[in-house]
Amino acid sequence: MACPPPYSPRQILGGNSGSGDTLADFIVSSYVPKVGENLGGSTSRSNDSQGLQLPLLYLVGDKNRDTIPKKLSQATLRCHKLQVYETSPAADLSNRLKDVTSTINETTSGEDTTRPWLVLFSPSTAEAVLGALSECQPLTSEHEEMSDTSNIYSSFHLASIGPTTHKYLCDNSHLVATSAPKPDA
Repeated sequence: MACPPPYSPRQILGGNSGSGDTLADFIVSSYVPKVGENLGGSTSRSNDSQGLQLPLLYLVGDKNRDTIPKKLSQATLRCHKLQVYETSPAADLSNRLKDVTSTINETTSGEDTTRPWLVLFSPSTAEAVLGALSECQPLTSEHEEMSDTSNIYSSFHLASIGPTTHKYLCDNSHLVATSAPKPDA
């Protein structure tokens, strides 16, 4: 459901950045407002003539990198960081993944199939899903490349969305088959 007009964003800036690093660069190159000045340079109704730079409100979850605040600080832009949500895996994640891998095994048994894809979109998701998958049995297959598997990870092609997730997977010795540079790629 779309927001009614009064609540719809009128101007979205930096929406095509694709990463915190690129977004921080965009903010640094774009953000110059001082008290009494809007982003376009026009004057607001504020009577403050000191020209103090307003801090940015940086809304975050519990899992985030320091890329944006660090770059803003290096550019002498102040930001107020406020955690507004927390990421946690579903309590029944392991059981749900066991059901999925069991269903895949049942529906592909004896067929000439390729490995299914597992697409991961954040380091915290990757950590939770791959940790829960370690409790599952490897997928069955008649393919030689999978007949010798000793873990569930080799049962899937791994795909990552975004450079941070890709780096996390590689840093943790997971073979990433493909990676999208940003969510809409």
